[in-house]
Amino acid sequence: MTWAAADQQILRGSAATLTISWAGADGEPTPPPTTPQVTVTRSDGTSVTTGAASGSESSWTFPLTAAHTADLDLLTVDWTAGSATQSTSVAIVGGYYFTAAQARAQDSALKD
Repeated sequence: MTWAAADQQILRGSAATLTISWAGADGEPTPPPTTPQVTVTRSDGTSVTTGAASGSESSWTFPLTAAHTADLDLLTVDWTAGSATQSTSVAIVGGYYFTAAQARAQDSALKD
């Protein structure tokens, strides 16, 4: 299995909300033509879950349960609206070295 940088990380066994900002061909946020349908797939091609996303305009979400994130894996999430599909990836991780807030607190260049 080849690991790449994921768009989102979720702690193993945790419920989480997947997010996407729908973008047009120019890369700018735009509403999709229809409500996105979501397909989540494991790295071995096994289906995890499918369903309709929730949201409006260009911001959309899809829930994952703790059962969906029980195994360490790199998930592919396909968001399909009409004939357009956008893909994101999610790494199910066993733990974190530190939180984003902890990193920002250690270096003033990282502060918001």
